[in-house]
Amino acid sequence: MQYRIFKRLTAIAMLAALGCARPDADLATIADSRSVPLPPGYEPAWIVEIGGRRVPPERSVHHLKPGAWRLGLRPVVEGPPDQVPLTAGANRDGEVLYLDLEIEAGRRYELGLRAGLAGDPVPAVIRVTRRR
Repeated sequence: MQYRIFKRLTAIAMLAALGCARPDADLATIADSRSVPLPPGYEPAWIVEIGGRRVPPERSVHHLKPGAWRLGLRPVVEGPPDQVPLTAGANRDGEVLYLDLEIEAGRRYELGLRAGLAGDPVPAVIRVTRRR
């Protein structure tokens, strides 16, 4: 009986510690721009691919090892529900726009889209900050 209680308390403590853990200092953070204020000329985007692998659209922040990465972004489509198709609003359809980026440890990269020369969206780094 006491052993079972000990095992449960140990499991709860481990889960609590994992939930409170901060990202390792030797990792970089990339974030999409769905919920951050954007400077003029930038549009929000979702991160949909990292290094050729699809990522869940619910996650807006990812922690990566430093180095060269190929990131896939899609524009966020907003509007009244009756005017935006469900697939566009959920951003599961459409062209993936790629950004090749060299990231450094201890930095946070916020990604979005800006207008290109022809007016089409181009993936861009909005800001780079030091992680605390």
